[in-house]
Amino acid sequence: MPEAVPAPLLNPALMPRVLFPAARACYGAALLCAPGLALGLFTGQAPSRRARAVTRILGARHLAQAVLTLWRPRPAVFLAGAGVDACHAASMFALAVADPRMRRAGVADAVTAAAFAATSALTGADALRDAGAQLRSMRRNVTSCSSSRRAAAAGIATSAPTMPISAPPTSTATNDTTAGTFTVLPMTRGTSR
Repeated sequence: MPEAVPAPLLNPALMPRVLFPAARACYGAALLCAPGLALGLFTGQAPSRRARAVTRILGARHLAQAVLTLWRPRPAVFLAGAGVDACHAASMFALAVADPRMRRAGVADAVTAAAFAATSALTGADALRDAGAQLRSMRRNVTSCSSSRRAAAAGIATSAPTMPISAPPTSTATNDTTAGTFTVLPMTRGTSR
């Protein structure tokens, strides 16, 4: 019996859903593992212990968010992440205004958080649109199946062959999922294997 053939892992539909969390994970790992270096690049001075601790916590948050968006790449997860990133961007802009010593670091982190928020919102909106299209397609299929069943139950022929054929009919199915596109190779109708 033919097996399902998986589509390439990085097809165009999955690129934002894989590369975006991977970039976030790299950023989070850098903040978690080298907070002094990350802060020192923007402030030009050695950061305090408190600043390094806060940076590590932020790095851990980015890693957790990256894992969650890779594990559950659903519209709600991306959109909730966009909200968290937008709040973070606002707090970093406030830090930049309130503390002149942390101005460069605050603005840099705020711009990064705003970019993450925008990317997450766009990815979530795309995923939401894709989910809606898939749902509409599923509803059309259910409606067409039920209407042909009703017609058959009423004794109306829904499809009749015009001439006998010697080979049984075959079908090919393609299924798009968040993990990729899978194509099921031909299968003889009316048999179960």
